[in-house]
Amino acid sequence: MTLKIIIFLLAGFLISYHSVKVYSLFTAATSLIGFIDIHGISSVIRTAIIAALIMVVFNIKYGLVLMWISISALITLQYFSIDQVKHWSEFLSPLKGLIIPTILTILSHTKIHKNLA
Repeated sequence: MTLKIIIFLLAGFLISYHSVKVYSLFTAATSLIGFIDIHGISSVIRTAIIAALIMVVFNIKYGLVLMWISISALITLQYFSIDQVKHWSEFLSPLKGLIIPTILTILSHTKIHKNLA
């Protein structure tokens, strides 16, 4: 029961975070044509992350796979959007987005193995 609550809280936090980012990127666009650039691609990827996290919360089979594909795409996009790296910490900055998904994956696998035992 506590694993479900922790998974729900972590996924809920990420769903809220990515929803706010999509909303702010969409409202900041002055026109639809201006929206179809790196921010538009980022919003589509973030929407896929939101859908994957909802799947993880409801324990749907391929939720974790979709989550990792979407997060990998977002991190790759962030690396391509970096112009100049002044310090090594700027290069590692997009990788901090892997912390909570890693915890979610470990907790989800723990929950699955507890259900099998």
